[in-house]
Amino acid sequence: MSPRHRCKPEPDPWPRACMIAGACHPDLGRPAGRRDLHPGGFVLLWLLRYVRDARLRRSTCPSIDGAAPGTQPGHPAIVRTGFRMSLLIDLQRDGDVTLQEQIYRFIRDRILDGSYRNGFQLPSTRELAQSLKIARNTAMLAYDWLTTEGYIETRRGAGTFVCETLTDMEVPAEPRQAAVRRRNSALLRKVARYETPVLISRTTKRPRFDFWYGKPDARLFPGSVWRRLTLENLSHAAAVNFSDYGDQAGNFALRQAIAEHLGRVRGLFVRPDQIIVTAGAQEGLNIVGRLFVSADTTFHIEDPGYGAVASVMESYGAEIAPVPVDGDGLCVECLPESGQTLVYTTPSHQFPTGAVLSLARRQALIDWAERTDAFIIEDDYDSEIVFDRPPLAALASIDRCERVIYLGSFSKVIGAGIRLGYLVLPASLVSAAIAVKSLGSYGNPWLDQAILADFMREGHFQAHLRRVRTAYRARRDVLLRALAVGLGPEVEVSGQEGGLHVLCRLPPHLGPASALAAKAWEAGVGLYTPEQAGVRTHAAHFGDRALVMGYAALQEDEIERAISRVAACLDGTAAG
Repeated sequence: MSPRHRCKPEPDPWPRACMIAGACHPDLGRPAGRRDLHPGGFVLLWLLRYVRDARLRRSTCPSIDGAAPGTQPGHPAIVRTGFRMSLLIDLQRDGDVTLQEQIYRFIRDRILDGSYRNGFQLPSTRELAQSLKIARNTAMLAYDWLTTEGYIETRRGAGTFVCETLTDMEVPAEPRQAAVRRRNSALLRKVARYETPVLISRTTKRPRFDFWYGKPDARLFPGSVWRRLTLENLSHAAAVNFSDYGDQAGNFALRQAIAEHLGRVRGLFVRPDQIIVTAGAQEGLNIVGRLFVSADTTFHIEDPGYGAVASVMESYGAEIAPVPVDGDGLCVECLPESGQTLVYTTPSHQFPTGAVLSLARRQALIDWAERTDAFIIEDDYDSEIVFDRPPLAALASIDRCERVIYLGSFSKVIGAGIRLGYLVLPASLVSAAIAVKSLGSYGNPWLDQAILADFMREGHFQAHLRRVRTAYRARRDVLLRALAVGLGPEVEVSGQEGGLHVLCRLPPHLGPASALAAKAWEAGVGLYTPEQAGVRTHAAHFGDRALVMGYAALQEDEIERAISRVAACLDGTAAG
């Protein structure tokens, strides 16, 4: 018997349990006397007797993958119901093929195509008969047939398994699952030719000092306040809110808190019913795409710009048209004067250059949208993090013709794991947007929205915003000084007035940015070229001389140590 299937006997808890319960002897029958049990002993004995009976009804050997008894992971054609394991066989009871032959073919085919691997455990004939509502003799005949041909074997006291000796049999070179995966991949290439957005998750291997952009510092998360608000919401309204559907547009208290915050901080005064809560900004982009994009829609994106939004709109059939960006943001004069168009912009801190759209261009963009009957998507992704200038009012705040769709997120201030964002829409679009959102989901989780609503209503969001601004400003200052010392004063930095990242342009004598990033990675420092950071550009804007550097998640001493390591890498990458 293979070592992986050798069963290790489990200690029987019954004798000790009976002693604890006060029984006179550890027999499975009734205890010696009622007076020998302390209060609650009958319940304990009944529970343990149930557990012991359950153990007797199932195999004590783990499956081929080392799974616990009662499971067969990775095999959709086999399940356990209660303590019984069954095969999902669609038996044709009125066909020409006998029931035992149908069972035989089903198991044989899955052994040959690799679904049931060597050592895979099958249900007993009794379990199979009960699950398929057939005579046990029929199941036994099918198993005898499989045993005779060498497909399965019975191990005394353990159960029925696929034979270990099947490696010598002629098995198809490519299992059925591989063929299915290849076919599905070909299908996906036809319907999804856009790239997957670049994400950094906890499961991604990261260097010790990581300058990934847009990532807030998890150490600043307001854990104690969040924990208190979680417990409060669970204690007074959990039963009703967990069992019922919420408002498809989002928790009204949260929408009200967002509306108040936008009026106070972004100069955008809207009603709560103009706001739709989303699962981050990405869902908001998908709602807009589904609302507006058709085969003849042109989607204008900043160049260079955020690649993920272009991928979303391409998935709905839009034609992507790049619009140049300079030091004052989007070049409005480059937009066309006709056609069914949408334009996407990050006016408060352009990604990735950090440029701020000037007031003159903001007004010109609004006028263009009214003149051409176009809509503007304003992504205000990190506008609340500002250092050296007063916050500018949102582009939507000067819109008097309902042409701006405002997109907001809590990912940069609180964290991406919260997965909450919002859309602010012109009143004429709200009903249609709610209908579109409902096609994808019936709303966001109640608890997360309720916690965030209380967090904002009680003033914790504003306090947290002040705290992170102070911390990130100090880290920005350290980064600028370290870059000037470690890489030299010729390094050009833009976007440092706010946000969570800066764009660094390297002088030619430092060599290609991609080579420096590769060397830094080996030294434990994560540096990223615009392409690696998910930037889409249709022109040679950077010429392998740029790095997108996020600094918010690193403390001051970590930034200094990281840039020192980068400086040490320069000798191996400099072109001279």
